[in-house]
Amino acid sequence: MILIVLSYLLLTFISDNELNQPPDVREKQINLVGYKYKAIILQAGICVAIFQYQIEANNWGPAIEYNIPYLPMHIMVGAFLIAEIVNYIAQLYKGRTGNIYE
Repeated sequence: MILIVLSYLLLTFISDNELNQPPDVREKQINLVGYKYKAIILQAGICVAIFQYQIEANNWGPAIEYNIPYLPMHIMVGAFLIAEIVNYIAQLYKGRTGNIYE
């Protein structure tokens, strides 16, 4: 994310108002591909966090010797971070390779 911010700042200084123009069709498609992977990871993370909460709330399964406080919240935050990273990686990969419809 820091890399994205730094690259936008660098582009602002060296481009001639290129960033103020609306995205074209190719850029929109690249963003949609990144958002697709992001949504899948977020949905899976939320489902795992809900399942983990149910395990803790209903005392299912064997007793664990160690206890991680707020484990469902940690799972959701981890899923969010992984989803953001995958979103940026997918956008970078699709933008560099150009095969946006695969």
